[in-house]
Amino acid sequence: MKVPTEFNISAFKLSAGNLILAALLMVSCEKPKIVEDNELIKALYANSKDTLRIGGNKYILETYIYRNLMPGGPIPEKRPVIAGLYLVNADTLPVPGYMDITRLYVINGREVWISEPVDGVQPHVPDFKLNKLSRDGPEWETGVFVDVIATIVDNSAGKGYLLIARDQLLERVE
Repeated sequence: MKVPTEFNISAFKLSAGNLILAALLMVSCEKPKIVEDNELIKALYANSKDTLRIGGNKYILETYIYRNLMPGGPIPEKRPVIAGLYLVNADTLPVPGYMDITRLYVINGREVWISEPVDGVQPHVPDFKLNKLSRDGPEWETGVFVDVIATIVDNSAGKGYLLIARDQLLERVE
C-alpha cells in the first residue's frame, strides 16, 4: 500500500452515509486497530519526514507513549497503550488553528497500531504545541522502542503530511 507524503484532503471526503457507517463501526469496535502489513510499514517509513516545513513554519512531533499499570482505584480490565502527541512549531510561534493531527500510526516490530487521536487533556499546553491523545492502544510490553508517525493536515491548503518520531520509549507508569 502506498502512503503519499503529501495528499489532497478532498480525495478522502466521505459521503454522509459512509461517514455515519464509519462512525458506527469505530464506536462498536472494542479492540484497537492493529495490523501486520509490511507494505504499509514500508510506505509509512518511505514517506515520513522528521521535520515538516509548511509556509514559514518548521514542525516536529513529540510523543509520550505509555501503559498505565498503576495499582489502586477501580482497576480496569484492560490497560492499553496511550499516546500523547504534540505537533510542535520549532520556532515557538503559535500552531495555526487550521493545522491538525488526524491519524496515528505506532510501529512496534511488524505490528502497526492505527488510531484517530482526539483533543488532548493536558492543561497549560503552550500555543506553539498542538496536543492530541489516543487511548485505544494494544497491550504491548513496555520498555521497548516504537516509531510514531502522525498524519498532519493543513486544512488551509487541503494537504496532509506524514511526520515521524523515531525510537520512542513505550514507558510503564506504576
